[in-house]
Amino acid sequence: METGRNELTAYDYSTVGAIAPVLWAAGGSLAILIDAFYPPTYAIGAAGWVLTVVGLGIGLLVPLWQRRHRGVHINRDVLLMQATFSLLLIATAQWLSGPSAPFREMLPLTLVAAAFTQTRLRTALFAAGVAAAAFAPLIYAPSSIPVLHVVVEVVVWITLAIVIVLLTEHLHARRVDLSLAEQAARHQARIDELTGLLNRRAFQEALAHVAPEDDRRERRVTLVLIDLDSFKLINDRYGHLAGDACLRAVGDALRRSVRDRDRAYRWGGDEFAVVLTDSSDEDATMVVERIRACVEEAKPLPDGTSPTLGCGWATHQAGQTAADLLELADQRLLRTKARDARERGVRALTLVRDLEPSPSEAL
Repeated sequence: METGRNELTAYDYSTVGAIAPVLWAAGGSLAILIDAFYPPTYAIGAAGWVLTVVGLGIGLLVPLWQRRHRGVHINRDVLLMQATFSLLLIATAQWLSGPSAPFREMLPLTLVAAAFTQTRLRTALFAAGVAAAAFAPLIYAPSSIPVLHVVVEVVVWITLAIVIVLLTEHLHARRVDLSLAEQAARHQARIDELTGLLNRRAFQEALAHVAPEDDRRERRVTLVLIDLDSFKLINDRYGHLAGDACLRAVGDALRRSVRDRDRAYRWGGDEFAVVLTDSSDEDATMVVERIRACVEEAKPLPDGTSPTLGCGWATHQAGQTAADLLELADQRLLRTKARDARERGVRALTLVRDLEPSPSEAL
């Protein structure tokens, strides 16, 4: 479950990536509107228009690029670079248009964007950059803006960023907890209470994915079906608690016998299933022998013996459906059980003959 938590701690930036082009387009349009009233000629004269056109062109290319590359993964680093670039554009526009231009009022938008998507440390560093951009006009135009006014603005912006960071972390932690609880509930719904194995529902879900995934592999999935011979007789002779002990013993044997990448299921009643990935008939044979050995070693019956198992398996072939694979494995299980029953019958008859006295001994 810890692995699930680690996977969920990463933010989902898909929504942010979807609205980023809209924000860039809105910001570019607002900058054009401000330039119409506050021409970028304060710092370097008419050359400011060249820098403004270049900056607006780059800024408007960002949403176009994002719309054409929607499949590109948007992560925290990409969003930080975009926020930093927008901060530089705003600071440059403020310098070009002079301290009276309202570009400074756009700075909190970049800080809010960083606070929503970045860590505390990154947000703090970005806030320092925003503060530097806000105080910059006091350097090249000291008497244009009251210092106290800028200080109050920066304090309000940083306070807002702190609130957003804390709120975002709280909401994200809540989402992680809810997702983990949902995962735990889904996992529990797929566990058999008696044996601790995956249950029939999980088996059906896994089986549905065997055929389409297996066609792309060189080594294929092998399905092993197992059941207990004469399980009803075990319940009738020793009671249902002894029957449950047998089922648990088989479950333990399955867990000890399969590889980490394989999955074992209680299909229903005394029937079990094992899905062996990247396997062959030889792998299935070894797994079945290990399972039988583990059950034999456990000796779960009250008289110190162990139940016998019926086993049948089939390896998936290209073009074969999951239902075909299950039917083939089930047919092989039935044939194996019938063969084992005949062999036990022959052994029983042989034993009876050996115990009967010969005609000479009878006389």
